[in-house]
Amino acid sequence: MTSSLKSSTINNDIEETMDMQELSKSHESLEMMDKELRRLEEESINKPFGLFIWKNPKVFTAVLACFASTGGLLYGIDLTLISGANLYFPQDLHLSSGQESQVVSFMPLGGVLGALMIYLLNESLGRKPTIMIAAAFYTVGGILEAASQSYGMLISARLIVGIGVGIELGSVPMYIAECSTKRWRGGLVSLYQLMINFGMLLGYADSAIFHGVSGNWRYMLGSCCLFSIILLIGMIFFPESPRWLMRRGRKIDSYLTWKKIRGFEDREEKEEFFYMEEVVTEERDEAARRVVWKDFLTKPRCRRAAVVSLVYMILTQFRN
Repeated sequence: MTSSLKSSTINNDIEETMDMQELSKSHESLEMMDKELRRLEEESINKPFGLFIWKNPKVFTAVLACFASTGGLLYGIDLTLISGANLYFPQDLHLSSGQESQVVSFMPLGGVLGALMIYLLNESLGRKPTIMIAAAFYTVGGILEAASQSYGMLISARLIVGIGVGIELGSVPMYIAECSTKRWRGGLVSLYQLMINFGMLLGYADSAIFHGVSGNWRYMLGSCCLFSIILLIGMIFFPESPRWLMRRGRKIDSYLTWKKIRGFEDREEKEEFFYMEEVVTEERDEAARRVVWKDFLTKPRCRRAAVVSLVYMILTQFRN
């Protein structure tokens, strides 16, 4: 009995010692993080913090996600807007049934070209400029659609709009995900999909509004420029993704952005910031030693993601 009590006491002492050691390590880790954050704060004093400062970073992140999701709104509008315009422009431009079909299909073709540009633009320029480029393609394409005087001009405009679609489809969700806190990331990224569906509703409403107006199809196709211009100008006032800044070795800028959109009040936010730094450093070193495109063939998780994405896009075509 005595020996069992001694054994139990020893085990309890060992567990308490281990807990104390873990707690000590935890405090040391927190102190190191705070020390590094103080250093970054001191070095960033002379750097501009941004055009707008929000008292609550979480609110700013929500506003950022809602505004960036306007890209999904543009895509949704174009998906349904063409159905209404398709009732009128073939007669005005004297198009054959084959040419009419090509006008509709040139947007997805442009989307393929835009999708091929996603990686290059996002890695070289950043998430924010890439979204602005997509909005610029939407704007230019929409203006050309509304001003089209021939079949060639119209399909060129549709191709330009499609490039904008392809670029923003991959860039907006990435931007939102990299700027969102772990707790709300899934919901905020899903907001993009919600905006696509809301955009489809607006597209039908737009077609109905301009139905009886002279030159109706031009107003229909050109109306999406309103939202693309808002997105293009509005993105100027939002920060770059902290993850991209860290990948480019701009740690202080990444710190300032994180401070603005996430804050450092919680320990979880501090840990995630430094964890992001470790992951980004590993990814950068690994990318320098290999060809990234091979991941789609060599890594099972990348193959699965590619298959799921492909199936999703195919099913999307049947959802109506």
